[in-house]
Amino acid sequence: MHNALAFPTAIVISLVLTGCRSLAPRQEARQRALILTQTIEQDFWDPEKRAYLEESPPRAKGLPYAMMWANGVQFTVLSGAVRAGADEYAPHMREFLAGMERFWNGRRQLYSAYFGGTDDVYYDDNQWLVLAYVEAYEATRDQAYLDKAVAITEGCLKGVDAVAGGGSYWHVDRKKYPTKNTCANGPLATALLRVRKHLEDQEVRARYLKQAEEVLIWTRDTLKDGRGLMLDSIHTETGKVNTWTFTYNTALMIQGWLELYAVTGKSTHLAEANQLARASAHWLKAHAPAPDGHHYEDATFFVVHLVEALLHLHAITGEDRWLVLGEQTADFYWHAWRRGRTHKLLETAAIARMQWLLADAGRTHLAACPPGVRYIRIEADGKNRPLVLGEVDVVCDGTNIAATGKAYQSTTIDNAFAVYATDGAIDSISRTSPDRSPSWWELELPRSRNVRDVRIHAHGDGEKGMETATLVLLDAHRRVLWSGVPGSLRE
Repeated sequence: MHNALAFPTAIVISLVLTGCRSLAPRQEARQRALILTQTIEQDFWDPEKRAYLEESPPRAKGLPYAMMWANGVQFTVLSGAVRAGADEYAPHMREFLAGMERFWNGRRQLYSAYFGGTDDVYYDDNQWLVLAYVEAYEATRDQAYLDKAVAITEGCLKGVDAVAGGGSYWHVDRKKYPTKNTCANGPLATALLRVRKHLEDQEVRARYLKQAEEVLIWTRDTLKDGRGLMLDSIHTETGKVNTWTFTYNTALMIQGWLELYAVTGKSTHLAEANQLARASAHWLKAHAPAPDGHHYEDATFFVVHLVEALLHLHAITGEDRWLVLGEQTADFYWHAWRRGRTHKLLETAAIARMQWLLADAGRTHLAACPPGVRYIRIEADGKNRPLVLGEVDVVCDGTNIAATGKAYQSTTIDNAFAVYATDGAIDSISRTSPDRSPSWWELELPRSRNVRDVRIHAHGDGEKGMETATLVLLDAHRRVLWSGVPGSLRE
């Protein structure tokens, strides 16, 4: 029989292995994100066509409906909102998914850039949608999103060939547009690795991993300059490299290397991401009113990808500067929106996306743990302090796998056994005796896993103790992979 002790002050402590910052910035980001998302729905959404306007109000000679690039960013706004707990947007997201069929090009099996499904099809547009659909699947577990993501991924892989040494074209018409761009390779690698997490077919998983690594290496070797920044593209017929630099190109490669690191655990992959992030200082600008404030300066719809990449990097390395720069950049563009109120969906959605990312920083699909985790250990700090755990979630590939492991703890009091922290019931608790220091709770997984998140639901008198608890991740030989003080998030 479970020890069903319930406390009205129950909170959720989300362990993201990075040391969370204060709650206030996340609350503020969520409020801003909701304002922006609601504004988009009021000003841009056409419920009859189930599509978004390109501009609001529409220009007489402008496009009536948003291009696919803007749609891709807006879909991440909705999926980000649902992922951050704004469940009211889930039904609308399904409406948007249905409306997107107006852009579908059946011959190419990809989305067109324009309403009506023309033959103007860009691989990068579709790769953004793969990332958004995977995010939507992880937030809702609706198979329709994953199925669409897999279908688009296969369509995007048709853009890869051996010309110029490898890599993906930018446009399906490679004669008219004979270029291979960073913007069509960084997100392809990231998409392959994020879709791969949710597939059971081992052959496909192996193929996607191999293809992602090949794409990343080719893009680095072909389009990275001496400053450590990613260049725009290479002309496949002349071999000429276009040396334009944009924040999003470098950001996309950061994301790809981080996803590859999450799978392989190779320090060289993490080093690639770190180097790119440091090189991104190229775009830093000082701004007021903060005396030490900085933001990344580029087109808003480019910068949003750099903010996401740096938050991803922060979730893995715990380096606060990436979170701080992400916060300051998002803050800068929020105030710019308030001053100017852009009329374009693409820009407004990019600013909204930044805020949703901050509202949910470090908690979602981010690869917050190194691979090869076998033991999850929680230790109470200080003397005479018990561990009181309502539930411990261990998330791997979007699934809580805690119940598959064996739970132990240093002592047991009031029949509050260790297993009660993994039984799926928040009102049953595990509790150690306070007379042993340090108290600990540990979960042994059946095999080493790539853990993405560890979340603790604490109760009552256990809350205070969790603020100073230590989380330790160990491999199969009990070598420490990560150790630190978990942050807290009160919903």
